[in-house]
Amino acid sequence: MKKAVFKSKGLIGIILGALLIIGCLQITGLKAAGRINPNTPITITAKIAENDQSIFAQEFDGKLQIRLYKIADIGETGKATIEAGFEDIDLSILDQNPSPEDIIDNIVAVAEPIAKDMEDYTTIEIKRGDGESEKTVTMPEGAGIYLYVPQPAADRRYTYTFTSYILYAPTSTYIMTGQGSDQWQYDVEFTIKSEAEQAYGDLAITKTLDTFNKSLGKASFVYKVTATLDNEVVLNNVYSIDFDKAGSKTRTIKDLPASAVVTVEEIYTGASYEAVGNEIVSGLVIKPGDTVTANFENDYNGNLISGGISAENQFTVDENGNIIWTDKDGNPKEQLHMEPAETFR
Repeated sequence: MKKAVFKSKGLIGIILGALLIIGCLQITGLKAAGRINPNTPITITAKIAENDQSIFAQEFDGKLQIRLYKIADIGETGKATIEAGFEDIDLSILDQNPSPEDIIDNIVAVAEPIAKDMEDYTTIEIKRGDGESEKTVTMPEGAGIYLYVPQPAADRRYTYTFTSYILYAPTSTYIMTGQGSDQWQYDVEFTIKSEAEQAYGDLAITKTLDTFNKSLGKASFVYKVTATLDNEVVLNNVYSIDFDKAGSKTRTIKDLPASAVVTVEEIYTGASYEAVGNEIVSGLVIKPGDTVTANFENDYNGNLISGGISAENQFTVDENGNIIWTDKDGNPKEQLHMEPAETFR
C-alpha cells in the first residue's frame, strides 16, 4: 500500500527567512547600532503560524518538543566562537553568501548528528491539546547561534517530521530584511514547518479450531475484510486460513492506514465446522505501528463432509485469485479477490 507524504506549503519560507538572518552575520559588525551586550538575556519563541494550513497545524493535538542547542557564542563585536563539541562545524560558509542548501548541508547536517548525543539543550514544549501555538524560553547570557531541532511526533493517524535550522540571536530589523533599524533585538522567534506522513498498522486474524477431524482432510476458513477511512473503502478483500490439525493460527494483513475502521466477517467455515461465538468482528481501529486482532473460534460439528473450499460449492476461485461467492441456490453474490496462502506465525 503506497504511503502518502503531506508537505507544508511554507517549507521554503523558513529556509529563506533563516537565510536572511544568517547571511548578514558578517554585516552586523558594521551596520548594527553599538555592541552586543552578551549579558542580556535572549528570549526565543517557537511559533506555529496562524495561517498554517498543514495537517500538523490543523490536526495534531499532542505535545511538540523542540530542542535548542547553542552551537556558537556571539561576542560584543558579533564574532562567533564555536561551542565545545561542535568543533566540526565550519562557519566560514557564512562568509560566502551561502544558499539555503549550503547552510543545511554544511551547518545543520553537521550539527544535528552531534547534538543528538548531547544532554545539554533547552526544551521548548508546545501543547497543542491546550490550544498553544507558541512558547517562549529565556536564555541567560544567551547571545549566540542556535540550532533548533523539533522532535518527531505522531498521533492516531499521522507521523510528523519537521525542519531543523539555525537562528542568530540577537538580531535586528536590518539583519532580517536588509533595511530598517539596526538596533539589536534580544527577542527572536522562528516558525515551525512540518511534513505529515500517513501512519500504518497491521490487522491480525486469529483462528482457534477446537477439534479437527483428520479423516475429512484440510479445513478451510474464509474471512472478508473491509476497511474504511474517511468514509472511503480502502480495503475489501478475502483471506483464508487452512488447518490440518486443531490449534490456533494467525494471519496478518500488513500496512493498513492508521485510523481505518475494520470489519472482519467469517464467510465460510465448511460444512463440518461451526462458529463458536461471533462470526463478525467490527469496529476495530488500526493503530500506528501496532497490531489489532480479530479473534474467531470454531469446532467440529459432527458432519462428515470434507472441509475444503469446494465442499459446499459456495466459492469458485479462478486462475487470477478472484473468488466468486454464491448463495445456497447458486446465485452469484459477490466477487472479491482472495489473497494466496502465506506463512502463519
